Amino acid sequence: MSYDFLLYEPERTPDGGLVAPPRFFADHDFLADRWSSKETIFSLPLRAAQAELCSDDALTFEYLDVVIEGDRCLWVPVAYQWAEEAWQRLERLAVRHHLGLADISSAFVVCYGDEDPAYTVQTDRWDNIAFSRASLLPSLEYLCEDSTERRFYILSEHDRDEHYIQTIMMANLSYEVPEFASTAQWWVEYREGDGDHHYGAPAATMVDVVRMFDQWLAKSEEFSSHPWTKMDF
Repeated sequence: MSYDFLLYEPERTPDGGLVAPPRFFADHDFLADRWSSKETIFSLPLRAAQAELCSDDALTFEYLDVVIEGDRCLWVPVAYQWAEEAWQRLERLAVRHHLGLADISSAFVVCYGDEDPAYTVQTDRWDNIAFSRASLLPSLEYLCEDSTERRFYILSEHDRDEHYIQTIMMANLSYEVPEFASTAQWWVEYREGDGDHHYGAPAATMVDVVRMFDQWLAKSEEFSSHPWTKMDF
C-alpha cells in the first residue's frame, strides 16, 4: 500500500487568475475529473518534474512509480515510511516548477502553484517553505474549522529575521483584548525586527485578515490605517 501525492497543473480562470480550492481535499475533489480522464494530457512543467524525480541520484527513498495520468496530473506514490520526506521533496519540486501539490492520502492541498519563496508559512498543522497568495483564504477557512486550540498563521520574510505578520483566532489568544472580543473574530500582529516593534490589531472577518496581509505584502500606506496597538511582552 502506497502513500500518494499528486503534482498537477493549476487551474486558471479565463482572465489568467489562479483557481484556489479548499485546503481540505475531500471538501471539493477538484482533481477527480482531471485525474480520471481517459485522455492523458501532458505539460512542460509536469514533464520536467517527472524527469527530475526519475533522474535524481540523490534520492534516499524509492518511488514506487512516477506516472503522468489524466489531464495534467503526475501521480507520485511512495512507500509509507517515506511520506514525510516525500512531502518535503515534492514541495520543493512544486515550488520550482510552479505546480500544485496534493497530499492525496491526507486529503490536503500542499501547494497551489503561485508560491513565492521570499516568504515562509508556519501553522500548528503544517508549514510551507514558500507562500501562496491564492492559498491564504483557504488556509484561514481550514484553520477556522479545525479543532486545535492553536489556530494561528504566520507569514515571515525568508531573509529577514523577526519580520513577519501573523493572525490567530480571537478565541485562541493567550492574552485578553476584551475591547475587541465581541466585534472581531481574528487578531492580527506584525513585527519589524524585535519586540519593541511589535503591534496588534483586530480583524472582524477572514476577508479583513486577507486584506491586511495583502497590504503588508504590498507595503501599502493603508496598512498603517488600522488601529494598531504596541504589544508589550
